[in-house]
Order: sequence, then structure tokens, then C-alpha cells
Amino acid sequence: MKKAVWILLLVLMATPLWCQVSGSIESENHLQSGDFSTQMQFWLQGNFNKHIGYWGWALVFENWGEIYSGLSWKAASWLQMGIGAGIEHGQSDARIAEFLWMGKGPVYLFALTEHGGSGFWYRAFAMYVVNKRFQVGLMSQYKLGIGPKVEIALFKPFSVWFTAMTFGQNPKTSFFGTLKIGF
Repeated sequence: MKKAVWILLLVLMATPLWCQVSGSIESENHLQSGDFSTQMQFWLQGNFNKHIGYWGWALVFENWGEIYSGLSWKAASWLQMGIGAGIEHGQSDARIAEFLWMGKGPVYLFALTEHGGSGFWYRAFAMYVVNKRFQVGLMSQYKLGIGPKVEIALFKPFSVWFTAMTFGQNPKTSFFGTLKIGF
């Protein structure tokens, strides 16, 4: 499974050479309760016309991964929605994912939810673009909580983002430090 995900990611990374697409590859480093892990995340999206598009997303850990693809609909300049299906390592049931993007001026919101396979999961963030190099906002992720998020554009196509999230009555703080390559 892991090898198939990496091959698909390499093919999808080459897609911008022949299509008008955008996306990112992120190396996320996560620290919680002394445990450190790294995961790779991949996002790709493009358009068939001004309202209908496609998207793909993959997440890979050391011994686990998942991948999705689907269709998106841009209802207005400030609203885009998508739904997709995919597979998850070690699960026979399909995973279904939905995303929502809303934005106006310097403010935007992105949320991705998943169902099926190993169960429900989500990640969401609301951001304010201070300038072309700096964004601040809030991020929330299933079982990790909510906290501030900062993203800094270093130089094209590289940026970094950081967050610290806390969850529950007995909070455990999770830290993310991420290198992002946009295309």
C-alpha cells in the first residue's frame, strides 16, 4: 500500500507539467506527550471548467497511509465544496471525504472530514492573510483539539507553518512544525 501511494504521489506531482493544477506537499512533524512522528501530506486540485473541478489528497505515516480523489464544485468565488472516495491501509471499507473552502478578502476557512474505514476524522483551519508572506489563525484536528496556527512563506515555493493544539479535560498539547512546498 505504502509503495502504491508513493508511486501515485510521484505521478500526481508531475501532473502540473501537463495540466493547470495547484497543490502542496507537506512534511508534518508532530510532537505530543514526548512522542515524535512525521507524516507526509499531499493536496492536488484543478478545474474542468469555472464551476466543476477535481481534487486529490493523501496522507502517509511510517506504516499507514490513505488516499482520496473526487470532484469539486465552485458555487461562487468565495465558496468551493468537494466530495471524494478513497482507500486506507489495512481497511477493507472505503473512506469518504468532504471538504469546504470559504474565503473573502484576507480571510478563509478550510475543513476536511472523513468517514468509513477506521472511523471519523477531521482537520479545519480559519486563517487571516496579513500579507503575502504571513498568515495567522486557528487550527483544529480530531482528538488533538484547537489552537493558534501561523504560516510563513519563506521563498517560492517553500513555506512553514506551526500550531499548538490542546484537547479535553486533561489537556495534552500537540505541536506541529511543517515544511510546505506549494505548486
